[in-house]
Amino acid sequence: MAASDAVLIEAAEHWADHCAVCHGSDGRGSTKLSRHMYPPVPDFRASPTQSLTDGELFYAIEQGIPWTAMPACTTGTDEGARESWALVCFIRHAPSLTPAEITRIEGLLPKSPADLKQERDIEEFLRPDRPKGRGRLGRQGRSKR
Repeated sequence: MAASDAVLIEAAEHWADHCAVCHGSDGRGSTKLSRHMYPPVPDFRASPTQSLTDGELFYAIEQGIPWTAMPACTTGTDEGARESWALVCFIRHAPSLTPAEITRIEGLLPKSPADLKQERDIEEFLRPDRPKGRGRLGRQGRSKR
């Protein structure tokens, strides 16, 4: 599979949804979760991972890696295999991810209900037509001068 822009965009979406929780938005393998894993999650930008063959990467994605936190992601379908090959393309691209690409991936990460509520609260607070004085603190929260 060729690493076209369309393939990389699709793979980035899959990555954000399924892989970034352990491997990070940038592929470094440094997340809150991965810091507590043994063996450590690899840095996909580094030469040990980049020196693997495409077939080895595909196999690790499809079959998982025994005795690690890397699960098997095979679906047994042609579509699933195509998604895994797209992830191989993404891993090959990881060393050259731009800040804009990383930001885009971070925007695609799944969000908890608490994260979504916080975003709504911030948007509501920053709305220019928001009634003044009706923030979380209300009038009693203001300091006296």
